[in-house]
Amino acid sequence: MKVDAITSSSNPLLKKVRALHQRAFRAKYAAYLIEGERLLEEALLKDVQLEEIIASETFFKQGLGRLSDANLARLVTVPDALFAELAETTNPSGILAIARITAHSPNQLFSAKNPLVVIADAIQDPGNLGTLIRTSLAASASGLITTRGTVDPFNSKVVRSAMGATFHLPCLWDLETSEAIQLCRTNGLKIVASCAEGEKLFWQANLEKPTAIIIGNEGQGLSNAVLEIADETIAIPMSDNCESLNAAQAATILLFEAVRQRSF
Repeated sequence: MKVDAITSSSNPLLKKVRALHQRAFRAKYAAYLIEGERLLEEALLKDVQLEEIIASETFFKQGLGRLSDANLARLVTVPDALFAELAETTNPSGILAIARITAHSPNQLFSAKNPLVVIADAIQDPGNLGTLIRTSLAASASGLITTRGTVDPFNSKVVRSAMGATFHLPCLWDLETSEAIQLCRTNGLKIVASCAEGEKLFWQANLEKPTAIIIGNEGQGLSNAVLEIADETIAIPMSDNCESLNAAQAATILLFEAVRQRSF
């Protein structure tokens, strides 16, 4: 393994790392940050394309933790104080990487024998989207589509919340809502929208056949325009004392109802 040391905060590589904290630069460079040894280990197992791996001097001297047996071609070390400026976590573990964004094709979402796709419509909380990605993978969903107004799926908080699912789940991002719905419909999927006043309770809906489940914004839910063009609207019954579930919780219930129906 080749080890290079960087000590200047004005180094071009470190400038790029800081730039990747912003969505516009992640789009410009088609790259994002992976922080933490567990996530980086998962990325290496999944053969995620890594441009650079950067470690704090202390993390490197302590033997790279879980990555000690990884076959790394190159590693960059930086002083601890400088690493703290690059990391986005409050207590950084000491290692991060620049990863290439993998572009998925619609065929990767719809080529399954019985596709189950999630449309995240204007989900704004990174933790919600990360959990939604993780849950979608756990429920064997074919993929995820995010619409305009949804938090960037390559936001560092989203990637951490997804706990490695980002590296496995095919995703199309930043589509217009109408475009996402039409894409699913063209590929033979029924469009099911989740809302408080759904025409059916979620267990009454037939989720056995190819289906796209739309999950709306945490505060506003789905727009009337989306509800009108959906093939079916479904509701999760709740106590009168509870106004709503968060987006990730609602998606979990609906996805695993689809798993139940498809399994039995």
